[in-house]
Amino acid sequence: MNWTNFQTYNEAPTEAFETLCNQLFENWCKETYDNELSSFRVVNGAGGDGGVESYAVLSDKKMVGLQAKWFTNSINSNQMQQIKNSINTALRVRPTIARYIVCIPRNLGSLTVNSNNTEASRWEKIKNEVLKDYPDLIIDLWDENRLLQELQKQCSAGIFKFWFERGEISEENIEFAFEKSKNSWLKTKYIPELNTFGYIHDSITSYLGTPEWRIKSKKVFEHLRNLCNEFYSESEKLINVCGEVDAQTVMLLNELRKQFQSITNEIENIQLWLSNESIIQATFDENFFGINFFAIISRLKESKASHSHYFHFSAVLKILEQMSNIPIQAELDLLNKGIDRRSILFLGEPGVGKTHGIAAEVDNLLKEGYHVAILIQARDIAVTDTWKDIISSSLGLSNEWSEEEIWQGLMSLASRKKFHALDKSDEVFVLPKIAIFIDGLDESWPYEKWIERVQSTNAIVKKYPLIRFIFTSRPHVFSDNNIEGKIVNIGISGDTATCKLIDRYLKAYNVDISNTEWIKSALNTPLALKIFCEINQDKVVEYHSSADISISALLREKIKLIEIEFCKQVIDATKADQYIFKSILRLANLFKNNSRLKRENLINTLRQELSIELSLAKSIIEYLENYGILHQSCEHENGVLPLDIYYCEPGIQGYFDYAMALMLIDEYERPQDIDFSSCKALEHNAYYILAIISIQKFSFLITDNLSIDATISNSFKTELMFLALRFTRKSDGESYKLRLFQMMTENAEILRAITNYIVLPLARESQHPLGVSLLNEFLLSFEFPAERDILWSVPCNLRGSYGDKWYSSSELKLEQDMNFLIDTDTAEGLPTVYAWALSTVNNVMRQNYRIALMKWAIQTPGEFYKLFLKFSSVNDPQIRNDIFSILMSLLFEKDYPELLKASADWLMQNILGLDQIEKNRDIAIRYYSTSIIRKAMDSGVITSKEADNYLPPFNATST
Repeated sequence: MNWTNFQTYNEAPTEAFETLCNQLFENWCKETYDNELSSFRVVNGAGGDGGVESYAVLSDKKMVGLQAKWFTNSINSNQMQQIKNSINTALRVRPTIARYIVCIPRNLGSLTVNSNNTEASRWEKIKNEVLKDYPDLIIDLWDENRLLQELQKQCSAGIFKFWFERGEISEENIEFAFEKSKNSWLKTKYIPELNTFGYIHDSITSYLGTPEWRIKSKKVFEHLRNLCNEFYSESEKLINVCGEVDAQTVMLLNELRKQFQSITNEIENIQLWLSNESIIQATFDENFFGINFFAIISRLKESKASHSHYFHFSAVLKILEQMSNIPIQAELDLLNKGIDRRSILFLGEPGVGKTHGIAAEVDNLLKEGYHVAILIQARDIAVTDTWKDIISSSLGLSNEWSEEEIWQGLMSLASRKKFHALDKSDEVFVLPKIAIFIDGLDESWPYEKWIERVQSTNAIVKKYPLIRFIFTSRPHVFSDNNIEGKIVNIGISGDTATCKLIDRYLKAYNVDISNTEWIKSALNTPLALKIFCEINQDKVVEYHSSADISISALLREKIKLIEIEFCKQVIDATKADQYIFKSILRLANLFKNNSRLKRENLINTLRQELSIELSLAKSIIEYLENYGILHQSCEHENGVLPLDIYYCEPGIQGYFDYAMALMLIDEYERPQDIDFSSCKALEHNAYYILAIISIQKFSFLITDNLSIDATISNSFKTELMFLALRFTRKSDGESYKLRLFQMMTENAEILRAITNYIVLPLARESQHPLGVSLLNEFLLSFEFPAERDILWSVPCNLRGSYGDKWYSSSELKLEQDMNFLIDTDTAEGLPTVYAWALSTVNNVMRQNYRIALMKWAIQTPGEFYKLFLKFSSVNDPQIRNDIFSILMSLLFEKDYPELLKASADWLMQNILGLDQIEKNRDIAIRYYSTSIIRKAMDSGVITSKEADNYLPPFNATST
């Protein structure tokens, strides 16, 4: 072997050699032990680990270890002693090692006539010395000849190319390939400044594994194991004192002890995998973890011995309650995602952020340097391409690489990274992996070929366990097929919640909404956000109502801008021609009954129907494709002279939904007259836009059209109505107030829905009649708080209450990011909803609302004081109590002299005055009030003479 050709990839030869030996050792273990191989682990890295670089565990628990020594020159006595010390250390640390392999990059010098002190004799000497202490140990020497023998095996061909031939498979080549993608097909789809991490990131993180996640998960299972041990101890004490008094409780505890022992055993397997991930898949029995803690706790509390042995029962119950609070199933789900090697498919409609999501993930993985990520565009792949062709083309590999060699080479790259991965954390070791991302399977025809490719990945990852595959596509490609992969559906709200994207988008597009924060809650889809930012790039926005930024209004404005941009590029077009708008209308009509159409046919249709030249029709289609409004796919044909056939389908569906809605209204002249029974194929998004246009242009609620009942469900009809009312213009909103008022009185479910889907989205439009003023007026209409509480304050999913007036299936959506209080919120807006929410009987939620209001009060003390005055006399003692406590905390938190003076004056007149005593006998409110008065007096904003009559002790006349 020519070690001068050994590719170290800018690492120390010692590390590179160890990695090479580990790979050959791994292949040899699989070949030699096959089904007997239980696990294989690499343990080298920062300074070695107990005399081995890596080791294999067999099914009988015996181990095979490997040590690699980069001794390139004649091995002297000191180096031989190093080898001996490594063997002794390995046997001391891991006594079950039955076979030990030593790798060196040279052949030992043999006995000559001139000397009997050769490398070979020195090797035999230390070997015999070790065997005296460990007579059953097998010691093998993998010298240069043996290493070459392993490299010449078919399963190592790619390893040989990776280490001894041109370094074509390298991180540098992979990073360069991604940079080329960013500057070509990703240029309009991926903007790094907009990166946020949502479902795609979470799924890939659990799929590939990170030290941070593994450490966190390890601690959770460690906590569970400790609780199992505590239960074992405390339950034994309880069994001893119960004796024969309660045989059923003893039987239950014994059953639990057996189950918790099984759980402890399973946790040991889990912890082993979390600490040091192996190429052999972990196995554990999830069934042991299925425990109904609530039922068990209830049974123990009902025991007739629970009173006489209270402290023993209490100790056991405390442990069980702690266990019940551990998200065991969530942790098991994450664990399963990491163990399951099947490919992931992210399925979602255009515009939900699939491409941006995986591009951001590839970018992130390459920067972190833990795993290796390769991104490929499906559209570039021909129908006849194999995985060899796909990877070779992406990385620019020479034709000399076979498919097997490519996978082996990629495995070598992943193995080389194990050194760096081990240095990341002392607590856990995650195997570095090669993640291959294929974007847009729906862009490459025929789909059947992609289904076959996805299915074939299961065989690839089984043979090459450090390879992973991730795909993206529209859902219809895999609608009726068993793909044998893991599907992650990306909903219409996108990979990342829009509220988490807004700030990044506004910054990237330089849009200033500082005076209109309500816009953040009105832009509730990725498409609406993107179009809004494109329309308002480098502007200070001046919208006055959510109606002005409805998706229909935004699309209308966007199409106008596209028309202008198109006219700048095409000499034969003017804005008045409206070629883009007319084309979208005609294309929408064509796509009404066809999911995709030949590109050539679309061009001819536009040429004929718009009476334009063929070149102009081509320019329109090409322009719509570049903009993403049309989505191009290619069908690669076989044959002697294969021709690629290009198809088009809706890219950004919103434009075509908008066109469909306009065509329907144009056909029937008024939304009131539309016959929905003849529009059963209408997409949901088209209904949304139709509902918005109808309410804004015709002041008509589309759900009042009786024919719509036959085409949509009642739940979707309610959703449509709420959507339309949310985008009602302020001037029209008053006319719907009475209807909503009546609906809100029906039951808690409807009240909660109207609050979540109409009031909260409009909460920052303080003047909107269907916003906070609607809720405030409704809740104030109750004479007694108990009547209001039935509809407003009862927690959701109350057991046994389904069908009752107070039942609701969801909580207030105040916990969502878009509904967090910010410093621009005013007392008349969102804080009013928070104040009313203080009446909840859920004390955890009540505390959260109180904390949120306190933080907001510190940011805007003047606005909070307005809110305080608004709720100071509300007929709900719980709300009053909290609002007074927040005021006191605020005034004690920082110095607000003017606010302190105003508060003290108000409290003396309205709470502590002699004529107000009968109205304010609540001891808590009087305590908060007197504390504020004393604070004002101590701060000098009022005099003691002013305060005397309002502070205890009161004289006889004042009481």
